[in-house]
Amino acid sequence: MFENGLDRVITYKFQLPEDGEYTVEVGFASPWGNSVPAALYLNGNLAADGIMATAEECGVATGTASPVDGVLTVEGKSDMPTLNMAYIIISKVPAPAEEPAAEETEPEAEEPAETAPEAAPETEAAAPAEPQAPKTGLALAALPAALAAAAMAVTKRR
Repeated sequence: MFENGLDRVITYKFQLPEDGEYTVEVGFASPWGNSVPAALYLNGNLAADGIMATAEECGVATGTASPVDGVLTVEGKSDMPTLNMAYIIISKVPAPAEEPAAEETEPEAEEPAETAPEAAPETEAAAPAEPQAPKTGLALAALPAALAAAAMAVTKRR
């Protein structure tokens, strides 16, 4: 039975391979219509509130955070009877590119030497590439609700 006055909390802790800032995207679901609104917390800080979802469409929340002692904590909270997190995607935010020093100048472009054009190699039409997970960070995409329910740590706060 639903316990009135107690928030529903799902907490995941991810050990990340390196320090720095990460983007976290979480999909919330409401398959029975009683899981929203929800809130997303990253390392205990509110990242998004009032997240809505339906049985047909996830409510998506995104935020950024840095690991604390190598661990990034992702929490979903709701005061509704259930809470469903459908997926979590964590991606490393790339470091900003360094600008060249002011005293450096670009070399002058040289005139290209005349060359005979090369014949293009004959190739067969390539099949479309399969979608891949992001190349940076960790990806935990499309976790089935059953797996999420089995893996979640539910904390009751009084």
